[in-house]
Amino acid sequence: MLATAYLRDPKRSLTALAAELGISRQAVSATLKRAEQDGLIPERPSVIKAERRARDGKAAVAALAEGATVAEAAASTGMTPKQIYRLIDVDDGARKAYESGRERAERERDGATRRIRQTIAWRGLTEAAAAQAVGLTPGALSQILTGRMALHREIVDSLATALRVPLVWLRAGERRPEGFRTT
Repeated sequence: MLATAYLRDPKRSLTALAAELGISRQAVSATLKRAEQDGLIPERPSVIKAERRARDGKAAVAALAEGATVAEAAASTGMTPKQIYRLIDVDDGARKAYESGRERAERERDGATRRIRQTIAWRGLTEAAAAQAVGLTPGALSQILTGRMALHREIVDSLATALRVPLVWLRAGERRPEGFRTT
């Protein structure tokens, strides 16, 4: 009976269906969800959209907790940066993930920039020569190393190749290059 009432007008609200049938809105929602799962009725667009939003929101929070920027989290989830900022504003878990991710990213960036500077000096290069080797201007590399510009993964990858050191050394400080000495 509920499925029939729903199929007559799928755009009707759950509250209207509940009122017509004299049952709770929660009962309507649970019954329609079972009917969708059993293939008796097509999935409701609003449910699909809500589930997608929830999944994307969880993925965005996870990306932020890992230190991704809002733009990176948006690109990886299909959300817009505005939606992610709104999520950060209204959800305490998202805000904490964003803050801890930013702190983690800053610590990682500070360690990575220190290792990049040390490796450039160890190789006997100037920052200008290292910048040229990876296609950056000396000013851009200087801004990256001082934290005024973002240190993107692609730049770290290019620097590891140009400086002939393991990528994990620059990113995480693991697998120190053989013969490496700090000055």
